[in-house]
Amino acid sequence: MEADFQQFYHLDYRDVYRDNGGVSRMTWRRCLSLAEQLPMESRFKSELEDRYPMDYPAMQLFRLEQVFTGKQSPLWDMRRKQRDEFEHRQALLAKREMARAHNAKYLARRETEGT
Repeated sequence: MEADFQQFYHLDYRDVYRDNGGVSRMTWRRCLSLAEQLPMESRFKSELEDRYPMDYPAMQLFRLEQVFTGKQSPLWDMRRKQRDEFEHRQALLAKREMARAHNAKYLARRETEGT
């Protein structure tokens, strides 16, 4: 949000923490109001909607593609799919590590019982 406030409003988001709202007289109410009004291409709105930042014309082109082809563009959900794949890989790595630890305990117990 800090970068968006700087880019779109030319305001310092940190003023919300300064006495009397700093130079911009930023209050929490004003901060939230400005955040709600950020344009669609802002990083903040993109994060909320889990998509890459894109302006209104680009978003309309994606919608037109969907209207004409009957399918949603593969680029529309690319960010979410990449995140899901990353989380899936992380879960697999965690399961493999748990299996390694379990097998190591089993082998250690087996060695002590066999001697």
